[in-house]
Amino acid sequence: MHGNGNATKELFYFGHHGSSLTEILVVFALLLAGYSLWLFLAPLMHPPRVLAAGQVPATIHFRVSILAYRAFLQLFTVFCILAVDFSFFPRRYAKTELYGISLMDLGVGCFIFSMGIVAGPKLYLNSQRSFLLKLFDSLKKSIPVLLLGFIRLVATKSVNYHVILEFFVFILEIHSFGQEHVSEYGQHWNFFFTLGFLPPIVILLVEFSRLFGSVNLLVLGTVVSAIYEYLLSIYLKDFILNAPRTTFLSQNKEAHCGNILLSPLNNTTRISKITIVFSGFITICTIVLNSDIFLVSRRMANLAYVILVVSLNLGLVLSFHAIHYFFTALKNATVLPPQIFRSINRNQLLTFLIANLITGAINLTLNTQEVSNFIGVFVVLTYLIIVSGLAVFIDVYLDWTLKI
Repeated sequence: MHGNGNATKELFYFGHHGSSLTEILVVFALLLAGYSLWLFLAPLMHPPRVLAAGQVPATIHFRVSILAYRAFLQLFTVFCILAVDFSFFPRRYAKTELYGISLMDLGVGCFIFSMGIVAGPKLYLNSQRSFLLKLFDSLKKSIPVLLLGFIRLVATKSVNYHVILEFFVFILEIHSFGQEHVSEYGQHWNFFFTLGFLPPIVILLVEFSRLFGSVNLLVLGTVVSAIYEYLLSIYLKDFILNAPRTTFLSQNKEAHCGNILLSPLNNTTRISKITIVFSGFITICTIVLNSDIFLVSRRMANLAYVILVVSLNLGLVLSFHAIHYFFTALKNATVLPPQIFRSINRNQLLTFLIANLITGAINLTLNTQEVSNFIGVFVVLTYLIIVSGLAVFIDVYLDWTLKI
């Protein structure tokens, strides 16, 4: 994993400029069409597991849609973190170096957005509890994720002295939403730290905004994004791209600045009619992003990146809702997503960790860049079956949930 091997991987993973928004939308549209086909054909293959429409609240339909959306994103992420290591995976879908739009660039933003949908209102808007209690609860729930971040950090700094830790370094360093290097999070930061620190940061922002009256998370997220974009234009952009890494702040400048703007993605309110109207507005903004007027940058987490992530995720949520609404009307019953989706949704973090472990093991035993496309596709499909099978086994047979 050192020397020329690392240099080859650097050339394979980095320096890409992304794809187009149109191509990404086509990919998601094809995946949604495949999901719709499954819902249509599933009753022909085995008796469908349905809930009678008249026996459940209307909100169950939307909960089913959210479940399908979150599991879809997780399964797609699990696929990408291994597939990107093989030559059959188009390089234009790998993470971009500075500007551009690609599938891998959307990973962190989509994960945080989906987390905000289910946890945001309950965690941030519970006025019955004090600020300190909510902050303490968010930190307590973040401990397992932060622990993973520290394990990754310690392993990285210890690798020169303990070769046995290289396996864990490779897993936690290279495959946190795919490839990773210093210009992504910095020298000490990683995705697990971002995931762990965002909830407390958002609670602090919400509490600060209460000084100015009632809190609307949509407005708060918009204000934070606008302020951050202004700071990028006058100073932060030059700091992120050009400042030497001499202090802890500058060594991890991408993470410290990016956490500020990623917080609005975790600031999600319940989907409502207002949100649907808002999604229409940002869809127009996203079309503008397909031009050269605004440049999307995951590295700087600029406003264009946030608009892109929010619009794509709202589009996915509404698409899954429309699909389930259609099949509910067609079958006069609420059709549940496949068991794989329900199991993955129950243990999202555990599924992600299992996928990372298997991905690391595959990369340590196989030169993924030199195998044929046939072997590569076979390995990735086998890996997806194993990860999905373990998720179902833990859910159905062990009936266990990883509590965080």
